[in-house]
Amino acid sequence: MKRKLKNTKFNLGLFYSAFGALFIILGILIVVIMNSSFKKFAETAVSTQAVIYDIQSYRIDKSNDGTSTRYNVYVEFTTEDNETIKTELKSYSSDMYIGKNIELYYDPLNPYRVEVENVLFQRIFLSTFCGVGLLFFIIGISLLTRNFMAKNKIKRLVEGGYYVMAEIVEINKNTSVAVNGSNPFIIICKYTELDKNYMFKSKSIYFDPSAFLNGYIKVWLDRADYTNYYVDIDNIIQN
Repeated sequence: MKRKLKNTKFNLGLFYSAFGALFIILGILIVVIMNSSFKKFAETAVSTQAVIYDIQSYRIDKSNDGTSTRYNVYVEFTTEDNETIKTELKSYSSDMYIGKNIELYYDPLNPYRVEVENVLFQRIFLSTFCGVGLLFFIIGISLLTRNFMAKNKIKRLVEGGYYVMAEIVEINKNTSVAVNGSNPFIIICKYTELDKNYMFKSKSIYFDPSAFLNGYIKVWLDRADYTNYYVDIDNIIQN
């Protein structure tokens, strides 16, 4: 029975693309919920102009992550009954400043309950979430594409039907790659033709293949270009 090989690029590609897509969907979903909540409140609320009369900032200690700055925004407005209300907003955005006039919605039954349609905050929130998600998604798709192209290359070489038996020169650890703190193995092999040596290197193998090898290994080649090859580890590694 064949020993199964890990396909790290494929697994990472799936993880990154799924993680990225999740971030994008989550960002859009949160903004949609925020908009829905505001519109529901605005249906029965009263619109008025308010002025920001105070903004207080304070820092929150996030232990190992350092500190972050939070803001309390206070507004003043007059209701339809000519009652002057001073209250705190639930939200803050970087375009707010003391003295700024903003459109505000208040509950006529409880004028201290207020909300604003913070479009700038929603855009920043959405762009941050979607930006991070898009970055991960692009990385994931890139890894999946490279994996797909590598598989197609192997398929074309095998279907070409030309291979040689190359002598195994050494089996080393691939120190440029680490998974869970461990380095995979690679097989270095040599094929001599017309007094010329050709060196080939296998893809990463996530266990020591020494016990499964007999000194030679099949290498699929492009007849016109020996730099286009595949060291066939899939067909020789047996339990």
